[in-house]
Amino acid sequence: MQIGFSQPIELSWMEAAANAACANLPRGEIRSRLDELLAPKIAAESSSKRSSRNKRVSILMKIWVEPRKELTGFRDYALGLWRNADHAQRVLIHYTVTIVAYPFFWSVAVHIGRLLRLQDHFSILQLKRRCQEEFGQRDTVAYALTRVVRTLADWGLVNRSRKVGNYTLCPSITNMPPTCEHLLIEACLRALNEHDNLIENITTNPGLFPWQFGHISLPEIAASSRFSIRSSDFGGIRIALLDSEVSTRLNPIR
Repeated sequence: MQIGFSQPIELSWMEAAANAACANLPRGEIRSRLDELLAPKIAAESSSKRSSRNKRVSILMKIWVEPRKELTGFRDYALGLWRNADHAQRVLIHYTVTIVAYPFFWSVAVHIGRLLRLQDHFSILQLKRRCQEEFGQRDTVAYALTRVVRTLADWGLVNRSRKVGNYTLCPSITNMPPTCEHLLIEACLRALNEHDNLIENITTNPGLFPWQFGHISLPEIAASSRFSIRSSDFGGIRIALLDSEVSTRLNPIR
């Protein structure tokens, strides 16, 4: 697995990227606009592709403008919801496209969710220990996970506590419209790289820790053009993607 998500991304930048994608601007123009937007805050150390500003722009482009081929339909679906969403819903939508575009971001979110089930806070040290158990003792892992946490904090999904390096969960977001709940369900399946799963496994997945699902209407899910549902042979209801394209992520961390 490639880390990829190695820079903190502000919510306002995500809004700009989604807005540009929604306007169907040429990719080169979008990249230039994003670079111009970030320029006052993020100095370009050089013209190298490895500059921090260039990396941030590339992350934004991969999420909203140039997703992997198999994620284009999902991005378009999310973008259609984003157009008429309120602020809280837009944060959710940005989160879904990010966890699908960047498996490392998703993995860090899952570890955060697990820690917050055990206690009302988590520390960077705890998170680092868990992530390095999964990905290995690499400096790049420790560096990148802090960027994920900074991003979540900027988006208002976790709070910095008074103790340096500690974070708490913001109040869980509830009362989501069915369209947003369906988007979370699809994003979870895609982030897990699974075609289908039990509905209770999806709605309780720790990677979706900022949100709390309400009553899931199975008829509404069944009526969706994006899912099918069936009874599991071992009890419960399974939700499956009608678009079954999922990618295998077996590349080592870089």
